[in-house]
Amino acid sequence: MTRRVLIALLLVVLALGCALAQQTATLAVLPSKESVDAGELITVEISVDSQRDVYAAQYELVFDPAVFEVLSQSSGEFLKSDGQSTQVVANSYNNTEGHATYGETRVGTSTGVAGRGVLATMALKVRDDAKSGEYEISFVEDNTILADPTPAPIPSITLVSATITVNGIPQVESTPTSTRRESSSIGVAPQAPQPNPSAPQPNPSPTETPMATPEGTETSVESQDVQTPPPAPVGLPKLPQTSLEVPAPSVLLVMLALLASFLMARRR
Repeated sequence: MTRRVLIALLLVVLALGCALAQQTATLAVLPSKESVDAGELITVEISVDSQRDVYAAQYELVFDPAVFEVLSQSSGEFLKSDGQSTQVVANSYNNTEGHATYGETRVGTSTGVAGRGVLATMALKVRDDAKSGEYEISFVEDNTILADPTPAPIPSITLVSATITVNGIPQVESTPTSTRRESSSIGVAPQAPQPNPSAPQPNPSPTETPMATPEGTETSVESQDVQTPPPAPVGLPKLPQTSLEVPAPSVLLVMLALLASFLMARRR
């Protein structure tokens, strides 16, 4: 009989142990919006879901300080859901390093609360110069605790982070514009482009002119060099050119004969 009682008690203890092992707790980051724009304000709730009584809670969150800025943290209704008082023991945030810490405990009672509720609420602002992308707000596991009324830490807490999509300000790409430089028209007349003397000039092709010739007759046209007399010296008068004609030899003989006859007639 005693042996059966011991076995029954052992089974009850094992059942209670299994039941307690299945009583887990969850802490989750729940943003009011999962897609936000640059400069927008959002609310983030730290939610608790526990099957075991919770007497105190503490968490530390990390975030990208180039994207988010914590404006405030305030207590939720979870730990005082039964009307008992609570005391905030930690409430700080650092927007330069990107982390926030919060802690709260029940006072004036030895019991805890179970179920689901909001432990704390954070007010966040997306920075105006935030870049587009997906950013995470997550727990620091070593500094996140749920404690029962013993008090002892509740084991196997499930931590759920949040991923927020940020639509940053679109980057406007500068398009290079060509500036037309106009010359001043004051006192300056437009000039035609001057030819480059060093550039090679094309030689015109000679044009052949056909000449009509009788059939069977070959005519060759040879180019002749035309010599141009040098110009007369400046300042000297140009003398007229005269031509002296010499009589033919027969005429000279007749003239000599007449002269000889004239001389002989005078001697007589």
